Amino acid sequence: MLGMARLEMQVFGLPDSETDMLNPDSTKVGEVMGIRRESVYIPEESARCITTYL
Repeated sequence: MLGMARLEMQVFGLPDSETDMLNPDSTKVGEVMGIRRESVYIPEESARCITTYL
């Protein structure tokens, strides 16, 4: 969302203040929203996670 605001500000020649944002931890976002979640850091774990959550 802020990426689009930043782009529009740049197009109009405005300074892009307060639009820097790092990618959020999607696992934490899901946790707050009550969505089942799990982070996978090792590719071999992905199949187990997929079958668990489907």
